[in-house]
Amino acid sequence: GEACHHHHHLRRRPRPHPLPYQSTTVRSDAAFNLFDVRGGASSYSNSNSNGISGDKDDDRVLIIDVDNCLYSEEAIREAASALTSTSTSTRQQNNLLGVEEQIILNTREFCRRHYNMTERQSQELYLKYGSTVEGLRRTVDPKNIESTRQMLLDYYNEVYDGIDMSCLLCHRSQGSGGSGSGDINDDIDDGSNTGYSHVRRTRKKRQHLAALLKSIPYPIYFASNSPRNHVLKVLTSLGLRDVPHEGIVTPDTVDAEGGNDDGEPFPTKSSPRLFYKSILGRHPGSQIILLDDSVFNIKTASRVGIMGMHINRDHPLELALAACLKHISSPFDDSGGSIGRSGDRYEFSDVKYLRSKNSVDAVSINADVWQRLADELRMNVIPTLEDGVLRIADVGAGLLSMLEMMVAGGGGKSSLFGMIQETAAVDKGRGRDATGTSKSSHPRLRQIHYTAYESNVNLIEGCKKTLSRLGFNEVAEFVLGGKLEEVIFRGTVKGSDPPISVTVHFRTKDFVEDDSKRFVPPNLVVGCCFADLFDPHELAQSLVSFTTLCKQGGGFGGSGPCSGTGTLVYFPITFAGTTQFDPAFPFATGFLSSARPIPSDTCAFNIYSDSLSDNLNHNVDEYRIIDAIKDHGGTLLSHGNSDWKIEPDSYLWDTMMYFFGTTGAPDVMIKQWDSQGWIKRARASRPSIRVSNCDLLFRLGGSGPSSTGEQNGYDKSQLEPIQAEEIEFQSPRKVGKKTRMLELGPKQVEITSECSLISSGTELKIFKGMFEDAALDVNIKGMEDELMAYPLSYGYSLVGRVTRCGSQVPDADDLIGRLVFTFSA
Repeated sequence: GEACHHHHHLRRRPRPHPLPYQSTTVRSDAAFNLFDVRGGASSYSNSNSNGISGDKDDDRVLIIDVDNCLYSEEAIREAASALTSTSTSTRQQNNLLGVEEQIILNTREFCRRHYNMTERQSQELYLKYGSTVEGLRRTVDPKNIESTRQMLLDYYNEVYDGIDMSCLLCHRSQGSGGSGSGDINDDIDDGSNTGYSHVRRTRKKRQHLAALLKSIPYPIYFASNSPRNHVLKVLTSLGLRDVPHEGIVTPDTVDAEGGNDDGEPFPTKSSPRLFYKSILGRHPGSQIILLDDSVFNIKTASRVGIMGMHINRDHPLELALAACLKHISSPFDDSGGSIGRSGDRYEFSDVKYLRSKNSVDAVSINADVWQRLADELRMNVIPTLEDGVLRIADVGAGLLSMLEMMVAGGGGKSSLFGMIQETAAVDKGRGRDATGTSKSSHPRLRQIHYTAYESNVNLIEGCKKTLSRLGFNEVAEFVLGGKLEEVIFRGTVKGSDPPISVTVHFRTKDFVEDDSKRFVPPNLVVGCCFADLFDPHELAQSLVSFTTLCKQGGGFGGSGPCSGTGTLVYFPITFAGTTQFDPAFPFATGFLSSARPIPSDTCAFNIYSDSLSDNLNHNVDEYRIIDAIKDHGGTLLSHGNSDWKIEPDSYLWDTMMYFFGTTGAPDVMIKQWDSQGWIKRARASRPSIRVSNCDLLFRLGGSGPSSTGEQNGYDKSQLEPIQAEEIEFQSPRKVGKKTRMLELGPKQVEITSECSLISSGTELKIFKGMFEDAALDVNIKGMEDELMAYPLSYGYSLVGRVTRCGSQVPDADDLIGRLVFTFSA
């Protein structure tokens, strides 16, 4: 959950039911196995070249395998097993077998019936020759061409006739044999279920893949060891039948084209010179790349100069296509892969990414919201602790960056645990707390229990290093069924008198899966870079369930979700929907052709934002989160900006470019822009990256008033002036910038603009000094007494959101967060 939000790519997607959230799961071995013409494996990586390379290698040809490449056979089997049983026989009875699974069963039956082979013997043929049918060709009367031809005809007819493609249909109903009428594909993710893999729900994934394949500017061939009719059935079932392609290469199409000149009927990928003969003949000198799930097929293709990319569940087709399209580069490119800021090849690492991101987070976290969190804990939560134990749940712990901020501070901010101890000076004279209890009767804070939920086991060692650096010691480790379940650490808050003990429970599971009988609801829930990854209302419901507010009270008594202080929910670094390069570039002529111009950076990032929302189901509007939590009884206590500025000499910058290449660039290409040119331009110019984020602090449940009188994000008792910058017309044809303090009056509201309107005619005249031809709109109340004289700051109108209200604004609660229009002056 600590992982990056858009792209950001770094957290698990929500499950459909019953509890939708999972925290970060990332694989550290995020590298494709690629094979060059010599058949040697090399590492896959993102590109970060220092210049715009030429387009001599744009003459690429893509050969795409079909079964278990255009879809994930493993994911289909897992989804089917979840509905019935992991038993193949049970799924076979219920017509829930995958495509390749049916082919394997039919092949084994063919070998048994015709050649009295055991299952093990047929499998040995597959392992030795790359496919069972190729093994039959080489071992069953190989010198008799006519006999071999007849055997292969019998094989393809008996094995492939009647293969059921229902498992590939997104509306697939289980029928009488299933566990109800549902869609098994609704549970298929076709990839590791993480934000790193940009997993899409199956239906959206299929539609997006079709649009992507239709937009690729290179020739595409579909190739399979299965018959052509089988390939057409797969393409039809996946909704890819209309994808433009140069041809379908299968044993029967090669045989029909005369590929058996050497007397080999129905050649397969095991005979690359014959199988790829037509492609090699049509595209001499081109860079031909095979995308296949079989390492054997990739290695044999390398013998005729075809490069290969291994497709598997962790490295699916979409990521491979991003490399082929040079959205992220590979050793296929002239640059030889990505060269990072140190001159070394860039390779994605979840640990290095999170460390780089955490340093930016610490600087970006909003100091006012951080202070407000400390005030709420110190004044409203700690005084009500019956046992003196403050319980905190980090629902997406990552490398424990939030714990480090709380223990040691960072980014110019003080330690949260240190801040909540400063009660003597702050609380002096306040008498009673929000519940009316005398502060002198409150128990002191004795212990802090910090439960960190992180299901990515790759991060455990990194977390241990963080805790060791903070002075924590490991005291216990729990393993269940060979799987690490929990690690416990202990330490103390430095400088506390008397010492405050801190116990950290690091649990390798998602927070909604915590079924411990010893579970005690937390006083504070923390999720850094977390809240924007999910549907806001599902997020709110999961929080209500996790904090057990839905199980408390309901009678005449004083307990329940509407009593007490409730649970604080702190979501720092929540994506607010905007990403931009600084400086930003405009539209330009494309690198591929004049028919595809390079989009402006603003245009490209608008497409990127839409892709995050539409394809990854990320939320890009923080006000939807605010509204959802309000709908579930929450109160917004504080809301502030926490924007990122990512400099180009950082690992985070390289990783963001990797994210843009895998998520944004494909959709830029689908919309007929030059996506390659956009990525190349950014790599050459290396601009800073700015990302709009916000920090949110809520109280979920409870009825007590706020510690400072703030309601729904503003503080009526502390309406401090803010500094604003304005464009100022200083003299004819001279424009400058001035700074002034804006103090919010008791009956005024503060509006943060989202977009503004320029009166180009009037403002141009003021710029030129033509005051006699320009006039302020005196029909607008408040502008009658304005003078048209230099220096002049001329505002027109804007749309924005209400962020603060004066102390005498009667409907302040309803106004905060509302989108409004206003004339400005």
